[in-house]
Amino acid sequence: MRYFTLLLPVILSGCGIFTNLEGAWEGTCEFSAYDMDVEIDIESDDGGELEGEAQASFLYYGYQFELEGEAEGKYDGGEVEIDLDFGENGSIEILGELVDSETIEGECTSGGVDADIELER
Repeated sequence: MRYFTLLLPVILSGCGIFTNLEGAWEGTCEFSAYDMDVEIDIESDDGGELEGEAQASFLYYGYQFELEGEAEGKYDGGEVEIDLDFGENGSIEILGELVDSETIEGECTSGGVDADIELER
């Protein structure tokens, strides 16, 4: 029984239960008309409540766009939800799953358009 008690935290950490999402995450939303590079710096993971800053950049019909804003979200088990707010320039919603402690896979939505995303730190 003592060995199980000692191994339980190790086993659960492999399941993502003790994973902290603080840090820099990068990925690309692969929309059909363009790719949007996304950088998220999660500064606080307080019991699954996420807060930080976000940047996005993309080239659209020859024009380069650079956006900066806030990131808020939540993390529960393996499910991750992050909302990126760029003020009057719009927002991106990311819904994904923590594949391992360094990778989130899912979908990003902006302006009603969905795209696949993989975030890595």
